[in-house]
Amino acid sequence: MLVAIWITAEVAAVAWLLSAIGRDRRMMQWLAKPTASAIFVALGLMRADFGSAFDMWMVTGLILGMAGDVLLIEQKTFRWGLLTFLAGHAAYIVAFDRAQSWSSWSLLVLVPLVIAAVAVTRWLWPHASSMRGAVLAYIVVISLMAWGGIALSLSGALPISVGIGASLFFLSDLAVARHRFVKAAFLNRAIGLPAYYAGQMLLALAIGAVG
Repeated sequence: MLVAIWITAEVAAVAWLLSAIGRDRRMMQWLAKPTASAIFVALGLMRADFGSAFDMWMVTGLILGMAGDVLLIEQKTFRWGLLTFLAGHAAYIVAFDRAQSWSSWSLLVLVPLVIAAVAVTRWLWPHASSMRGAVLAYIVVISLMAWGGIALSLSGALPISVGIGASLFFLSDLAVARHRFVKAAFLNRAIGLPAYYAGQMLLALAIGAVG
């Protein structure tokens, strides 16, 4: 019942955020986006065992995600937001390694992710200009995060929600990349933001899964 309340609150906050973006209400975005992000952080903290390394790294990833969300509100702090999200993905990777050593993650899961990463790199490369190095680093790190989340879900080391959440996060970042580097459009936000917040909520729900 409590989880349903958190999910309902997140859906309402994301709807509020999309409304603010669609109406170009900057102040409303400054209220709605941190609120939506605070919800998945609060859910993670509520579920966390502070003596668990897995839980603490997952909470760190959520907090860095919230910080990145705030930094992405304004274009002038986009680079800092990208760096913060990169650190958040790294935190998730460490968390997944605590659940099951990375050396045992399935290579069969990695192969399609490498193919996808190469395709995304080729797509963004002509548009990324001076940010090519940062974009490449980000693609590598988020691909490793998705590898860990999906592989551990398939192996049973973590709940299936982790694999779905990591995949949604990967897809949401494609929408962010398209908006920033290829074509700015509300459609990017309408697809990317629900996928992102759903992904973070699913990752938050996995906290407490590793004894």
